[in-house]
Amino acid sequence: MVALSDNFKGILKGWVLCAYQRWGWFFRGLFLCCFVGVVFVFDVVLRPLSAVVLGNFTGSVAMSIVLNALSRVDEGLARSLHDSRLPKPLSVTPFVYGGRVLWGGWFVVEAGGEVRFRVSALESVGLRLLDAFDGLGGVRLFNVDASLSVSSVEVVRVDELFSPGPTKFVIEFLSPIRFARRRTMRRRRVKYDFCPSMENIARSLAEA
Repeated sequence: MVALSDNFKGILKGWVLCAYQRWGWFFRGLFLCCFVGVVFVFDVVLRPLSAVVLGNFTGSVAMSIVLNALSRVDEGLARSLHDSRLPKPLSVTPFVYGGRVLWGGWFVVEAGGEVRFRVSALESVGLRLLDAFDGLGGVRLFNVDASLSVSSVEVVRVDELFSPGPTKFVIEFLSPIRFARRRTMRRRRVKYDFCPSMENIARSLAEA
């Protein structure tokens, strides 16, 4: 066990109190989930009743569907998640159709075609989503009606995510992405890298 100095304990305590005051309910939910909670992972299947054209980044469409479903059982929670500019206890993947991630360009999904996406939610939000998806049946996909079903729900204990594992890992990006480079001097235009820095990866894992 590593002994912490009194000075470091004071700095850590101050950071926690500051984050608690700034982030409110999100920080409380994250704190509870990290120590005693679980993560719900939903595998969602959409089947449009008629052909529909999808374009650009479909992750925003998936998030809209999830928040609309959530508003059926908790309109206040759905609105707060939509309006929040902080990291959310909820994430979605873009649509996948015919084994292809729908990102950029335009894609025609045939009537009855299977469109899939995944939803991950921390404990309290995941429990509300269980109620929201139960008996939902169908949603609107732009101007087309579509059936919605949850093919599987996986519940993962958060402490299992931090158990000792492999020393190497692979990150697969479902859509093209670029990473802003930290500025070392004044520039009007932002510089980008094609690969993330380890600092960005570490922060993303800590905030997930």
